[in-house]
Amino acid sequence: MYTLAQNGAAGINFHGGGAGLYTPIAVSQGEYSARPLYYGMLLFKLGSGGRLLPVKGSQNSVNLTVYAVLSDNDHVLLTVINKDSSQNATLAINLGRQLTRGSVLRLTSPSLDSTSDITLGGSSVQSDASWQSHTQEQAQISENIASVEVPAASAALVTLH
Repeated sequence: MYTLAQNGAAGINFHGGGAGLYTPIAVSQGEYSARPLYYGMLLFKLGSGGRLLPVKGSQNSVNLTVYAVLSDNDHVLLTVINKDSSQNATLAINLGRQLTRGSVLRLTSPSLDSTSDITLGGSSVQSDASWQSHTQEQAQISENIASVEVPAASAALVTLH
């Protein structure tokens, strides 16, 4: 979704339904459940409210993608996706300005191919589509550099201001 936003897409259509593998919301015996795609869409919604920023970084061997957004309230929102199945990633984030606070909201699952036991902020999306974060960490900040670890096969929304 970020790649499409960076390239000026006006919208995205997802197809699915029932209990299909790629459906955002599965229906089984009249019960609704959020699937992995739904959690990715929710993370995008939380991290994409603003103007996309370029990201510069040094590469290492971890399969990691970072997207940055400047929100209307001057916060920097970083969506960090660690697609590596075995290596954690540690980020040292320097925005070139003074940082006073930072928070981390984590998207986790048992494995990259999990279809259940997925949480965002320590909570699952309920069958009525309600969701509320139960866990948000403080980012470590020292000398205007924020440090965040993103475990293998997970994602995080880092908010800095």
